[in-house]
Amino acid sequence: MSDFSLDARRVVARAHDVATNRVVIGRDVAEVIRALAASVGGKAVAASGIDAVADAPADRSRILLVASPNVPEGRALTRDEIDGLIAAAPHDGLVIIDESLSEFASSPRAAFAAPLFGPAMTDPRLAVVRGVSRAADTDVPRAGYAIAASDVVARTAPAVPTAEQLAAITRHLSPDGLDDTCDRADWIQAERQRIERTLRDRMEKAELERRPFIDIVHSDGDAVWLPVADRAHDLAEHAGAVAYPGEGVRYEVGSDGDAFIDAVSEWVAR
Repeated sequence: MSDFSLDARRVVARAHDVATNRVVIGRDVAEVIRALAASVGGKAVAASGIDAVADAPADRSRILLVASPNVPEGRALTRDEIDGLIAAAPHDGLVIIDESLSEFASSPRAAFAAPLFGPAMTDPRLAVVRGVSRAADTDVPRAGYAIAASDVVARTAPAVPTAEQLAAITRHLSPDGLDDTCDRADWIQAERQRIERTLRDRMEKAELERRPFIDIVHSDGDAVWLPVADRAHDLAEHAGAVAYPGEGVRYEVGSDGDAFIDAVSEWVAR
């Protein structure tokens, strides 16, 4: 292990208030997840959504993967849901929670197993995966890392990040880097809430006037989620968002929020 890699692991460990031997870093989040699954001799079974999480342990899956907040809906686990997943996992199993979008969450009930600025949970059946935040200013491919039990980390061998990636993750999780990232994350969170609130007001007015409307749901991620089911492709094309066929549309918050609001309003009124 290079000194540079060890330094990066120490920075990650300090940010999450854990020992360095509980941290492993890889080239991206997906690579880290694959390496974690391989460390316990299996393949991660992904829960398709937060609602499916409660049913997943019933299958006694050895490795369960869930994102919180998830994509595309942006729903986050509660502490009871996290505890339930861990309690239901086999003694030799592993619950992998991808918390890469956690800094954008605003729900009072949202809970995270490895939050920034707080100690990570320590159950040996739990591994938390994160990446360099979308709120971080970097052009380097975003490295991923995991916080897990030391024996799991010792068996986990993802592809080694580049020196540039290690520098980026060290910068991102340094005190100054965290301040900058959190400022940007706060802006994205506030803008997401503004878009949701504005659209909700417009849709409530449309409903009262017996005009077509969309139910505006809350997201804890970095995007607005509109559950328009089989109309997803049409709305995505009109509003410049990403379609999830049969489910809805995901708009990643950026600088064109007002244009998105107007486009959605126009599409509903057609």
